[in-house]
Amino acid sequence: MCDIDVELVKKVGDFEVWKAMEASDIVIGGEQSGHVIYRDIAQTGDGLITFLLLLKAIIAAGRDFEKVDRIMTVYPQILINVKVKDKSLYDSNVNIKKAVEQAKLELDGSGRILVRASGTEPLIRVMVEAPYMDDAKKCAQKVADVIEEEIGV
Repeated sequence: MCDIDVELVKKVGDFEVWKAMEASDIVIGGEQSGHVIYRDIAQTGDGLITFLLLLKAIIAAGRDFEKVDRIMTVYPQILINVKVKDKSLYDSNVNIKKAVEQAKLELDGSGRILVRASGTEPLIRVMVEAPYMDDAKKCAQKVADVIEEEIGV
């Protein structure tokens, strides 16, 4: 499995995912929304292509299609939107960066955190996935609280 640093992808959308894939020479990329991009085939997410390639991989591996969902663990996810005065202040704020780094340490590799400015609203979005919802909520809330204190409305 290839892991891309979420700091490379600060914006959403197929184009941004495509750029990050190109920069890191990654063949498969996607977003939480379900968009999956296969760089060698198309420049945008395509559900039919995704299904056909998944089916091809299952058949090639000799796997039972009905059991394929057991190969991936889906963690609980929380998203907190923090209203801010100026979302451009997020990138340079040292205290917010420290809070995000602390959250990563607390997750200890068992989850993930993505903090980014909304592309359309005066918001900073804090998304955390962790094995347990309580852990995801605590982690996300700590970061959201720091964002609120530092640059919130």
